[in-house]
Amino acid sequence: MRVLIAEDEPDICLTYKIALESRNHEAIISQDGNESLEIYKKEFLASQPYNQNSDERVGFGNSTINNSNNVDTGANPGANTMTLSKSTLSRHRIYSPFDVVILDYRIPGKDGLHVAKEILELNPEQRIIFASAYVRETLEDSVKELKTVVELMQKPFDSDVLVDTIEDKEAQEGVKILMRNLTHTNPRTENYSNNDDDDYDYDYHNGSNHRDDRGYDDDKKFEPSLEQLKDLFEGLRKIQKGRTF
Repeated sequence: MRVLIAEDEPDICLTYKIALESRNHEAIISQDGNESLEIYKKEFLASQPYNQNSDERVGFGNSTINNSNNVDTGANPGANTMTLSKSTLSRHRIYSPFDVVILDYRIPGKDGLHVAKEILELNPEQRIIFASAYVRETLEDSVKELKTVVELMQKPFDSDVLVDTIEDKEAQEGVKILMRNLTHTNPRTENYSNNDDDDYDYDYHNGSNHRDDRGYDDDKKFEPSLEQLKDLFEGLRKIQKGRTF
C-alpha cells in the first residue's frame, strides 16, 4: 500500500515509516500541511491515465477549485502549476494516488481539516484517517466541515497500531455505511445522493447553487445532532476495533 503521512514530529515520522516499510508498505512523509497537499496534488495528477493525453492538458496557472473551468493541482501560490479542466475530471474515473492519507489534525501550515477538504474536492473517494488527541472534537468539526465521515485515531498510539489500522480493509466500507445511515436519519441531509458503484465518475458542477461530489448543496449547512454525533463516535470506535479509543 502507498501511504501519505502528515506529521510534524520527526521522531514519530521515522517510527511510522520504519513500521510501514517493515510490512512492505510505501510511506511518504510530510511535516506540514502545505507540503502534504503539494505532494498529494502532484501525485494525483501523475496517477490519472488521461494525463498522458496532451489533448486533456489545459496549461499552467494559479487557479483553485471553484466554479470556474479549471482545477488547480498545485499547492503553492505563485507556483508554476498544472491545471485540469472540470470537464476532463468528469469524463474519467478518478484514481487515488495513495491507499491511505494519515493527517495530524493540528499539523502546522494548513491544518489537517483544510488539507482533507482540498484532497476530497479532488478525490472524494480518498481514504483519510485523522490522528488527533481530541477525537470527539475532531469528529464533530470534520463531519460539519467535510460533510462526510472519516476515520479517527486518538494520539498517542503505537506504530504497530497504525499499520494494523491501515491494513484493515473493512474500515473504509464501514465508514461509508455510517455516512449512509446518518444521511437517512438527518432531515438536513435530504439532498444527499449515494452511489455504491466503484466505477462512479464524479462530475464537478458549475453554478452558484450546486451539489458537491458527496451530493450536498453548497448553501445547505450540514449539522448532525448531538445524538447522531454520539452514534457516529461509537460506530467509529467499533470500526477501529477499539485500537486507540
